[in-house]
Amino acid sequence: MATLEKIKYVRFYFLILIFSLVLGLLTSCGSKKRVAYKLSQEEKIVNYAKSYLNTPYQYGGTSARGMDCSGLIQTSFYQYGVKMPRSTKKLLKTGRKKPLRKAELGDLVFFRTAKRSRKKNHVGIVTRVNGREIEFIHSSTSRGVMISTLENPYWKKAFAEMRRYIK
Repeated sequence: MATLEKIKYVRFYFLILIFSLVLGLLTSCGSKKRVAYKLSQEEKIVNYAKSYLNTPYQYGGTSARGMDCSGLIQTSFYQYGVKMPRSTKKLLKTGRKKPLRKAELGDLVFFRTAKRSRKKNHVGIVTRVNGREIEFIHSSTSRGVMISTLENPYWKKAFAEMRRYIK
């Protein structure tokens, strides 16, 4: 009888130990404060545009098979409920023009890249602003969807204007 009682006690203490461990795990998981960071609309648009990195250039393209510069803009903004014109020319007629020194994530940057024309014919989305350094995502005819910087002499010289489309 004494051994049977010892087995019952051991079982009882074992169950209490297991219960305490499980309870400790459950309460410790619940006590961790998790801060949910909600992305802004601009961050969502930029992240979506980045999902097309390395997509080849295709005139008139708006998919992972091929993308042109204004197609990248229209597709990325549309994903989050912002309707944008399809062409660079029409994009230039909307939004609010702003100085480069006030660049923000999600702004559009326009360029003159044609050698014999003064037309603004290329567009990108600002992806990062770090002081004076501004990075943007765009679809180039030579390398497809890529991120470039306005510190690059080519883009610095070709820069024409910047516009804001999100309030």
